[in-house]
Order: sequence, then C-alpha cells, then structure tokens
Amino acid sequence: MKNQYEIATEMIINSNYEIKGLKTFMGREGYGVNASLYYKGKKIAFIMDSGNGGCLDIDYLDGHHRNTPSHITEFLKTLPSFTNKERGFEFREDEESRMNEEDFCNELIDYSLAQKEFKKCLKKVSVLTDDNTIASYKAKSSELDNTYNFKEGKMTFREYVLKDKSVKTILNDLPLDDAFNVYMENRGGA
Repeated sequence: MKNQYEIATEMIINSNYEIKGLKTFMGREGYGVNASLYYKGKKIAFIMDSGNGGCLDIDYLDGHHRNTPSHITEFLKTLPSFTNKERGFEFREDEESRMNEEDFCNELIDYSLAQKEFKKCLKKVSVLTDDNTIASYKAKSSELDNTYNFKEGKMTFREYVLKDKSVKTILNDLPLDDAFNVYMENRGGA
C-alpha cells in the first residue's frame, strides 16, 4: 500500500507537467541540473540547480519571474499531506507537510533522470534477477538473438542469459512501460 508521499509523487509524475532538455553537471557540493519545465506542452520555466548547496532557481516565463503561477499553486494544494517519516527523514516525524514548489520540480527532475538512465540501461541486455536487482550485460540489446560460440556450445545470447537460473526476466523483452515499471521498482539494487 502506498503512503501519502508516494501518492503525491505519483500525482506529480502523472500530471500535465514535464521536464525537457535536462542537463546534469558537477557543482561544488554535488550534482547540478539545468532543465525546462513544461505545462501541457508549453514551456513555462527554466530550472537551475548550480550544485553549490543552495535551492533550485526557477525562472518563470510569461512575466511570472519569482512568483509561482497559480496553476502550480493550485496543483500543489491538491497533493496529500504526509509526515517526514513517509519521506524517509528521521527528524520531525510527526509533523505534517506538503510538497512545495522546489519539491515538485525535484520530483519531476528525478523522474526525468530515471527515464534517461532506463533508456541507457535498455541499450544493453538488461535483466531482473531473483534478488530483485537490475543487471546488465556488455552485449547490446540488438545482439540478443545473435548466435555465438560459448564454452557451453553454440547458442543465442538470449539462451546464454536464460541459462543463468537467477534471471527472472529479460527487461528488453517486456513492453517499454512494463520494463520501466520493473526498473523503477528495482533500481535501488542496481
């Protein structure tokens, strides 16, 4: 069963907001990002995290500048409140909180980064193992049905992979949405 934070995250991901043009770089205190925020296919803001330990800079287009557009403010009000414990924090566990504008953008950025990593993962033969981790072979996904000479004999790369009893499924064989869902559920072990 999903907690309130997970429900809020899912609502954000399934909303009319999306991130495009995401670029990452190394800042002084971690990774930084540059991206554009879109609403219903229209660019509404440029987002920058300089990686220097500060907050996100969200520069809205259409004259909003530093003021959050009303459609974002209204959307944030629809998100359920949750405790910090649900979010994985140990402090102020009982305090109710809601996502703010920065949390909202960070959820979209994290989801966009996961999509990029997933696409990279699927370029190689990637599998879900019985301990629920994602593993990748050096072989390209296009080589799955190529025949090779292995020490066990001549077989396709797919047959070679499936000989490993710890392999539950080959992600490259799943429909893209299903493969992404498996990836998202199990990427912590990767």
